[in-house]
Amino acid sequence: ILLRQPLVFLTERLKKPLPKPLAVSVLILASFVVMVLPVLLVSLMLSSKLNFLIVHYTDVLHVLDAWSKQLSEVTGFELLSESNLAKVAGLAANILPAFVSATASVLADIFVLYFVLFFLLYNSAPLENFVRQNLPFNNGNNRLLLNELKQQTYANTLGMVVLAILQGVAAFIGYWLIGVKEPFFWAVITGIMSFLPVVGTVIVWAPLAIFTYTTGTPLQG
Repeated sequence: ILLRQPLVFLTERLKKPLPKPLAVSVLILASFVVMVLPVLLVSLMLSSKLNFLIVHYTDVLHVLDAWSKQLSEVTGFELLSESNLAKVAGLAANILPAFVSATASVLADIFVLYFVLFFLLYNSAPLENFVRQNLPFNNGNNRLLLNELKQQTYANTLGMVVLAILQGVAAFIGYWLIGVKEPFFWAVITGIMSFLPVVGTVIVWAPLAIFTYTTGTPLQG
């Protein structure tokens, strides 16, 4: 939906229209650079952080143990026993291999998605005609339904991007104020995590806040 109008512009409205395969390839490359490449680069940067946690996992366990003792003194509930800490240590050893495996799976999914997208764009007109002919409504309602779908897609996409940027900026200010090292990196991660349903940015700022509170020092990159 987002690339349909740019495709029409490149293939029909330019003074020298591009061949359709070339136009589709250009749009796919542009979408990859704008939407996918930044996420992949951030993922590579995040992998170095995961490697840091694995190498220094004993320090992380000490922090968790100290936080558990503080919580136990207040509530009387032991959150992390010695057996739980041992399980956390075993889990840490599997984080990086699992992350690498997930990254390979995501790359394969992206390849399949773009493979399908190429043919969806290349055959966009026949596909649209097929959908219109098989919708169980009259022509007026068909146009209304498709127009609403288009508008909602634009609104949701732009809204999510704007929200991610705003939350990233707010996170950067907060991280910078409390002295977190590499606040821009963590702010970018926070903005990207805002796309996740339910948990969202909590998956980033909550561990940072807990670490800072329990240790009295900001997280070092």
